[in-house]
Order: sequence, then structure tokens, then C-alpha cells
Amino acid sequence: MKQKLLFIIASIFIFNLLYAQKIIPLTPAQKQQFLAAHNAYRKAVGAPPLQWSDQLANYAKHWAMVLASTESTKNSPNNKYGENVYTTSLDVNPQAAVDHWASEKKYYNGQPITLDNYWIFGHYTQIIWSTTKQVGCAIAQDKDGTYYVVCEYSPAGNVIGKKPVPNYPHHPVQ
Repeated sequence: MKQKLLFIIASIFIFNLLYAQKIIPLTPAQKQQFLAAHNAYRKAVGAPPLQWSDQLANYAKHWAMVLASTESTKNSPNNKYGENVYTTSLDVNPQAAVDHWASEKKYYNGQPITLDNYWIFGHYTQIIWSTTKQVGCAIAQDKDGTYYVVCEYSPAGNVIGKKPVPNYPHHPVQ
């Protein structure tokens, strides 16, 4: 009986060691950093500011845990929200994650979204999509220490045939 109990405890320990992943709880400051980073890019093109959504953050937590457990970076299937995913082996900085997605700005020249082009700049255009009103983000960590950042957006952007912001490109707002 004692050996069986030790075996079970050892098995649980090994399983947790091999497959451990965890959600990194966001502090109020980190939530604000995610929101401020998104809204700075939106302001620059004349899009209205986003509001934080705990509902979207909870959805993002679920998907971040899936990514951490499978060590993948794919978008969630059949998602009714817009979604951006980012991974890093460094400590997560919300501004750096949003900056990474927004770095695709250099590829976007104001054209409507198509099935062929949104893969090139879709992270950026989701950030600035003018009819999107809410964002929620989450961070999970896999067993190797890699962080998975997921932000969910509602309503979703990157609508085929549409532009993220009317009259894009804008001159930066001062």
C-alpha cells in the first residue's frame, strides 16, 4: 500500500514537472499597460480608445493555457473575437507585446483587408480596428518558461473587404 501511494505521488510530481503550465495573474498596472499601449496606437490613427473587458481576459486566459500546454502559437479555432498571440522567453512586458504586433504597421498602407493580405499586417490592423470597443489579455507560462500572451478583441476586426479606420492612413495625432 505504501509503495502504491509513493508511486502515485511520484507520478503526480513527474506529471506536474513535465506538463506544468500556469496563468500569470495580471496586476491592475499590467492591465492598464496593455490598455494604454493599444490606445496609443489607436489614437495615432484616430480610432476611439478601447475599454478593458474581464470577460475577454477570461477567454484569453483559457486560450493562453491551451497554448502553454501544447507549446504552440496558433489562434483559437472558431473564435468569435479578434485575437493576437505573442510568445517570449523574457519576462512579459505588456508594452513590448503590443509593440511587437504593431510592428506590422510598416506593411500596412491603407488597403482593404483581404484573405491574402491580413496575414502580413493583421495583428496591427486588429489593434487599430475602429469598431473594436473592448480588449482583454492574459499571460500563461509553459514548463520551459516560455510566456504566451493572448489578447482578445470585441467586436473582432480584420473584416474582409473593409479598412480598419476610415480614411487611413492618417497623419499622427499630436
